[in-house]
Amino acid sequence: MSVFASVNRSTVGGSSVTDVEISQNTASPLADSISALIFANTKRYLFAASWDCTLRIWSIEGQNQAQLRSAAVAHTPILSAAFLPDDSSVMCGCADGAVLLWSLSTFELSPLSVAGTTHNSGVRATAATMVAGMPAMCTAGWDRKVVVWDARMGAPSMQVQLPERAYAMDVVEHSLLVGCAERYLLCVDLRQPEQTRRLGFSPLRTQTRCVRLFGGGIAVGAIDGCVAIEYDSAPAKSFQFLAHQVPEGGVPVNSLAFLPGRHGFLSTCGADGNLAIWNIDSQCQTMLKSFTNLPPATVSHCCFDPLGQTLAYGLSYDWSRVQNWYLQSSTLLMLHSVSPSDMTNNDARHGYH
Repeated sequence: MSVFASVNRSTVGGSSVTDVEISQNTASPLADSISALIFANTKRYLFAASWDCTLRIWSIEGQNQAQLRSAAVAHTPILSAAFLPDDSSVMCGCADGAVLLWSLSTFELSPLSVAGTTHNSGVRATAATMVAGMPAMCTAGWDRKVVVWDARMGAPSMQVQLPERAYAMDVVEHSLLVGCAERYLLCVDLRQPEQTRRLGFSPLRTQTRCVRLFGGGIAVGAIDGCVAIEYDSAPAKSFQFLAHQVPEGGVPVNSLAFLPGRHGFLSTCGADGNLAIWNIDSQCQTMLKSFTNLPPATVSHCCFDPLGQTLAYGLSYDWSRVQNWYLQSSTLLMLHSVSPSDMTNNDARHGYH
């Protein structure tokens, strides 16, 4: 029996709260680590991809009652995914450089581009947004470029050259943020991508793992367990804190997610097996809640549904430790019901500036 087969409870502020486990309640459970996990923009649809080349989508109803809508198998692992702005399809970036589109009406998986055409290497990040009233899709790869797609035509419309390989990306309205190797950060205005680039470096000392845009600034997570909050209009308010660590030191921050409608609350998950919610508006950057602490698992992904009612997270190995940990790990996809108590400081732990 898997070491996590019966795990369905998490500690929240000292009390026991039931989190719903959905990944094993299917005819074909996830057989490898989760590679992408996202909620739809307006619907409570949850998409997950795994290193076993499988894709799945669930509809979440009521109190986190999940119904598997469809599943598919790609020709190669999916590294990233994004719902189109109208939630009609999911755009998937592949490990070999191909870009796929999964229709949610027909559940057919079709190629937008094959490997070696639009991207020459793995598509590490994808995003979708509306630009000047038109749907646009973005893919960023290890081939050092961002491709912007016309979602209506399903074809590339422009390219932006990157200084290094893309490791993470986020988009909000017309603003695009890409985190690259060698700590590069590139900000692009998609309305005028050639004229409004801004190139800089991460404020953190180590490699960027994840990035997020929020009203007034950016959040950056790194492989040493640190998170930086940078404010555009008030740089003096910017700060850093240690979010994830083990006795030996900091471990990678695998994912960042802002609570919809309340950007002062940031969820982080990491290779220490912890999923936390932080109040970044607090002067002491307090960790409000830690849901899981289940070594040898790592929490590889987290995301909120569009209403901020559900926090989905994946327990799956991220290869930040030795191979033996992978042999002991299992892959679980969990749903946590967000409650007001998650936003109160009952079990504080301080980071650092």
